[in-house]
Amino acid sequence: MSLPDPEWPDPLADGLAPGEDLLGPDDEDSPAGASEAGWLDEILVPLARDPGECWMALEALAPVEPAVRRAIIGELSDRRAEPGVGTLLRLLSAAPDPTLRAAARLALAEPAAVSIASTEPHAGAPADPVPLGAIRSSTGWPAVLDPGETRASTLERQGIRLVRSLVTPSDGRGRGFVVVSISQAGQRRTAAFWCDVIQGILDVVGEVEPDSIEAGRLVEDFVHQAGADAVADAPELALGLLGGCSSLSGPGMPGAVRDWLDGTLGPGFQAPALPGILPGCETLSIPDAELPRWADQVLDACPGWEDDSALTWELAREIQLREGRSAAEPGRDAGAYRYLFEHLLIHHLERYRRMLMWMAWLWQSSGKTELARSAFGLACQLADEQYAVPSHPFTTALTTRSLQAALARLRAGEDPRPGPRHPRSP
Repeated sequence: MSLPDPEWPDPLADGLAPGEDLLGPDDEDSPAGASEAGWLDEILVPLARDPGECWMALEALAPVEPAVRRAIIGELSDRRAEPGVGTLLRLLSAAPDPTLRAAARLALAEPAAVSIASTEPHAGAPADPVPLGAIRSSTGWPAVLDPGETRASTLERQGIRLVRSLVTPSDGRGRGFVVVSISQAGQRRTAAFWCDVIQGILDVVGEVEPDSIEAGRLVEDFVHQAGADAVADAPELALGLLGGCSSLSGPGMPGAVRDWLDGTLGPGFQAPALPGILPGCETLSIPDAELPRWADQVLDACPGWEDDSALTWELAREIQLREGRSAAEPGRDAGAYRYLFEHLLIHHLERYRRMLMWMAWLWQSSGKTELARSAFGLACQLADEQYAVPSHPFTTALTTRSLQAALARLRAGEDPRPGPRHPRSP
């Protein structure tokens, strides 16, 4: 799942040519300089009265000529301390148009190259070890709603109507998108939040436009990219996952993310997370004999979850060279399975547990109850330290599929590892 095309139609899109100055001309006698002051007042005066008017300021910027708009953003850089200006710039810094986004980030004195990709850890960096005790933690999905209360009804009391929503599946890194489109005071605000089941909400792309039947096309763009596996128009699922992920972000939440949360779902959005119990599923009734089948069901439905780290490739290469085989087997390759688990997978069990819970709720919302039960049952077991072993059906199936995928690519002549490498014996 990738970011939406940055060239989508955008009410604040510049059409800036490659290499053109982001902040516009400095010549005060230029047409931009002549009209800049008037447009600047149109923005600053309402913001001074009510800093929350930054959403109206976004709409006011839409008809402004691109050169004038960029010059205005440059002027706003010197007035970041004035009411609402910083929030407006942070909202602009998450606009879909790359040149407008870069100009706003430059005005905020942030690196213009900041993007979702910047949050990825270096490919060669080792994973941070996770204490085994953390596997039992329920952080991320702790709260339940009051009886009779829904997250959508809470929004309606603030005059916010949730028009569309979309939740994509969790990828192999525990990341997915939650997209919401709301209507309030004649505006449509649509935001796609990029969520991580460990780190919370990482980034956001959003649009503000006049409310209409055609508004909210950002949702449709994500529907087309995510395909049939995404769940559309399940508001409790979308708001619950956003609530859980926002609590994971904590005080380190990016400013643009907080502004878009406040602008779409109300100031100080703190919706309860989804509960840690799936309706109709009892943890005491999990049959051990069913676990291998459940693991295969879930991993069949989530083929991108296989581990493709350098360690997996090294172990697959060793199986190929030492045994002359093109398949991994838990019995014959027990050393490789144990080594991969102890040096890598054990540090990611909490991530996989939360990925399973994300998918359990997504499948429950889409009516795939058997898959939901399988994911939930596996997540419950990964929450218990006694199941943090390489022989657990989920970790065994995950290791087998990871090694098999690496062996298949090695047979095809692929090897993504940089430079000559010498596999380490388990």
